[in-house]
Amino acid sequence: MATATRNPTSDEAVSVTWSGVAGIRYLTVNDYPDSLGLTFLTHGTTAGNLTFGFSVFSIPAGSTNISILGRWYDRKNAAQNCNIGLRAKVGGNYYNGGSFSPVNGTWTPRTSASISTNPKTGVAWTVDDINGVGSNALEAFGWFSTDANPAIDLSSIQIEVTYTPAGKAFSAISIIG
Repeated sequence: MATATRNPTSDEAVSVTWSGVAGIRYLTVNDYPDSLGLTFLTHGTTAGNLTFGFSVFSIPAGSTNISILGRWYDRKNAAQNCNIGLRAKVGGNYYNGGSFSPVNGTWTPRTSASISTNPKTGVAWTVDDINGVGSNALEAFGWFSTDANPAIDLSSIQIEVTYTPAGKAFSAISIIG
């Protein structure tokens, strides 16, 4: 297996209340891993989302077993429940993954569930999908929340692609002697 990662390189889309300067919020969270929360954005107090552009991947042709996941650090600012999760834009549509309830006052590392199928097509990711080619391409990633009350702090984010390069598939051979 091989991996490739990307940090945000631009703001892509935003809804409702987020701290930071519009158009350059990505500069606050493009430093994964920022486990100390040296720079962070705050989201709250209503449902919303924020997505980022990234430099395209260059996964080798013929690669298989492709999946994506998101990594970030979060915390909340009071005891009540709230949630935050990975959001991806694929082929012009937005898709939300599972979410987490941040820990009050503590920076917590998060890793989203691995997504092994393209949410737009419902079938396995292709190299072109990941490399930004065609109508089913991965275009942006970020966060969504259906409940940002209390407010949620987010210190960094990164997307990771895992894949098996062409010709590197593992096969087991048993020799009985």
